[in-house]
Amino acid sequence: LQRRLRATPAQPLLLVVHGRSGGELPDALQVLAAELEQRRGAPVRFQLLTAAAPPPADQLLRPGQGLTLVPLLLLPGGHVRHDLPAIVRHWQRHTRVRRFSFLGAWPVWQRALAAELALLPRPLLLHHPLEGAVAPRYCRALERRTGARCLATPYSAEHLAELQLTL
Repeated sequence: LQRRLRATPAQPLLLVVHGRSGGELPDALQVLAAELEQRRGAPVRFQLLTAAAPPPADQLLRPGQGLTLVPLLLLPGGHVRHDLPAIVRHWQRHTRVRRFSFLGAWPVWQRALAAELALLPRPLLLHHPLEGAVAPRYCRALERRTGARCLATPYSAEHLAELQLTL
């Protein structure tokens, strides 16, 4: 299987990230993309949720070539529940899409987070308020796996004074 995977040219990788206001990408992510592209021998691009439009398909795909889509999002919030399906539908109009789960659902990420949090006496994971049935189940599972308490926090700085961080 390893030999067959190496013989098959890697398809482009599209990393879905939130991005900064106005569709800006942090420099660290640009470095990551360049390193991944070099290691994979295939294009690595970003689709920023804060950008006005997705990257042009003709700059990413060759005819008949599929696309691997990896959402680098940590929680099953609105972006995962609503934006990702729309992004997948967009790219499916151009090619075959292989989609991975959002990063926060990956066991390897959860184990790495648990290892980091194990160094803290009473870890607390602050997150955006989440909606939907999946969110509370996900947070409970993450608490079990990491030993940390998950706490929804306000979106805006003016509400931070109301936040109580006592356990």
